[in-house]
Amino acid sequence: MNQRTPWQRIIAEGTIIVVSILLAFWIDAWWSDRQARNDEQEAIAQLVDDFRKNAELLETVRSVHEAALAAAYEILARAGLGGESRSDAATAELVYISLRAWTYDPLLGGTNSLIQSGRLNVLSDSSLRIALAGWPDIVEDLNEDERHQNRTTFEETAPYLISKGVIYDALGAAGRLRRIEVQPRSDLSGLLTDPVYLGMISWRVNNLENLLEEVDIVEASIHDILKMLESNRD
Repeated sequence: MNQRTPWQRIIAEGTIIVVSILLAFWIDAWWSDRQARNDEQEAIAQLVDDFRKNAELLETVRSVHEAALAAAYEILARAGLGGESRSDAATAELVYISLRAWTYDPLLGGTNSLIQSGRLNVLSDSSLRIALAGWPDIVEDLNEDERHQNRTTFEETAPYLISKGVIYDALGAAGRLRRIEVQPRSDLSGLLTDPVYLGMISWRVNNLENLLEEVDIVEASIHDILKMLESNRD
């Protein structure tokens, strides 16, 4: 005698198997999405910390560039080449300050790690990915200008002051010769009538103005990236 096929049980068991498979797929997708979200949030937290520090570092560098620019302007004003004298500082001190040459050295580890490892796509915001991918180039533009300034300072201006025998007076006026007892021979006011030196200072003013424009671009970029990072935080 033929047995009846237990269709209800077969359908029920088949349904359970299908549901189990679909549930397993859903759990796997949910877990993968959760892990990806965790990875994204970890990356964002690191980047937020980096870019906040980068903003602080940039302000320090900006203050040095602005001080050098103000000192250079003051030298030109005292030489009668435009503007009014606004500082009581000795000319020798102004000469030293105008020579200060710093280079912005931001934290790039987190950004470069994402780019070089191909993990930039861990960030779901395409605008943020584009901004981060372009960030190293923006910094490099500023660094290139700073390196040019440094070369001019160390290869032209400083050697010229050394040849004139006034470098120790500039360093002494700024309190940079703590271990050497050197009596200043002058306040370097003679440089205010030196056409070669004044030409160098004029070029330094122009270059520092351009440099600070680059600093503004970097600052705006940091501000935009931080804003996007914060908007993508949980």
